Amino acid sequence: MEKRRLVIAFVVVVALLCSVSFAGGPLGPPANLLKPGELAIDGAYFYEEMDLWGCGTWVERSRSYGEGGWGSWSSPSASLDRLKLRDFQTNAWLGSVEYGLCDNWGVYVRAGVSDAKADVYRWGYSEKESADFGYGFAWQLGTNFNICQWDSWTFGGRLQIGAAYPDDWSDSYAISDSVICQTGKLDYFQGLAYVGALCQMNDAWQLYGGIGWQTLQGTLDYKCTTTTDTSSQEADSSSIKLKHVSAIGVFGVLWKPPIDDARVGAELIVGEAGKLGFGFTGTIPIP
Repeated sequence: MEKRRLVIAFVVVVALLCSVSFAGGPLGPPANLLKPGELAIDGAYFYEEMDLWGCGTWVERSRSYGEGGWGSWSSPSASLDRLKLRDFQTNAWLGSVEYGLCDNWGVYVRAGVSDAKADVYRWGYSEKESADFGYGFAWQLGTNFNICQWDSWTFGGRLQIGAAYPDDWSDSYAISDSVICQTGKLDYFQGLAYVGALCQMNDAWQLYGGIGWQTLQGTLDYKCTTTTDTSSQEADSSSIKLKHVSAIGVFGVLWKPPIDDARVGAELIVGEAGKLGFGFTGTIPIP
């Protein structure tokens, strides 16, 4: 019982990180390893990267400085704005609690922090902009289940949703006679589902793998103010809808060290559009 509890706890942590997250984070094994009424807690770190595409509306306004100070803003001018977030990277630190509802079904909840950074390429521009969002709140909800068991194999799956709200990004710099100040706000929602198998190699080691699908939907709000020698000022803003959809492959290992009530694990996730993730977990069951 203790052994299963530890394994599922690890599963919980892993799943926690895989949702990119960010919210990113691990998925965990495609199986429920807790008995009815059992609890497990764990902590984990997970790194994830992918490419994102976005589309929205770019709005421009301007005003001039005169004897009476700054004049009124001009009427806004709107145009299509498209961009790519290349190598969108997240680091997630999460803790979770998982509960066994019945022999073949468990649920879990996770909370922690996640950051994000990427190289931003706007349509029509050759230059890139590096955006670095600090750590902000992240959460996940999920369920894992068993479909059937055969010898040392357990076949099942995992479903998970989550969201992350990294800290705002800001930057300012001068070019010739102009001062540019820009800010960005990012949040995103992620969902995933996958099925696979968990194999009990021996008393200490378990291996698992599977295939599935993952989606990320987000919003990037950008603002930029350019002031030229206090004679003119431009204010630009854009609200971009971000999207990533990918088939994924999940591969993981669980190890029970020669220490009571402990388990550690590692996981690798690969997918389309540059999707890559890996993480490490540690688990302690609740007596």
